[in-house]
Amino acid sequence: MQIVFNGESVQLTAQCDLLELLERKLGETHASLENVVVAVNQDFVHRQDYADFKVSEGDNIEMLSAVVGG
Repeated sequence: MQIVFNGESVQLTAQCDLLELLERKLGETHASLENVVVAVNQDFVHRQDYADFKVSEGDNIEMLSAVVGG
């Protein structure tokens, strides 16, 4: 299944929910799940819905985190 995650094309080998995908992606960064917001196809998804939200072919997923400092 092909999706776009933060502007990059990503090939997923199996169906997954949004929580699984985010946990994989967060493992590659220093962000935590509590400090990000996620939009799928330009619609924000509430954190409590991540586990129930199934990622679909062609989804465009943006994960945003706050940057602190000056």
